[in-house]
Amino acid sequence: MVLFYSNNSFYQRGVANSAKKHVIEAIVENLDILNFSPSNTIKVADLGCSVGLYTFLAVQNILETIELKCQTQGLFSSQI
Repeated sequence: MVLFYSNNSFYQRGVANSAKKHVIEAIVENLDILNFSPSNTIKVADLGCSVGLYTFLAVQNILETIELKCQTQGLFSSQI
């Protein structure tokens, strides 16, 4: 029987989904976009040792939340 990551990663999926809500709340509450200048850079790094779909999904959720936060503050993708 061939074991595939996507078929055997229910635990990782559950953790990623559970953490997503908390990560979004933390970014929305704590990231102060209006105090950034054009020379500031936001860096996001995944320092874990995970591989597979859910590693990228977690980083994607962070980036999408930051972009949404910027847009709600009147910044556009070209300014981010």
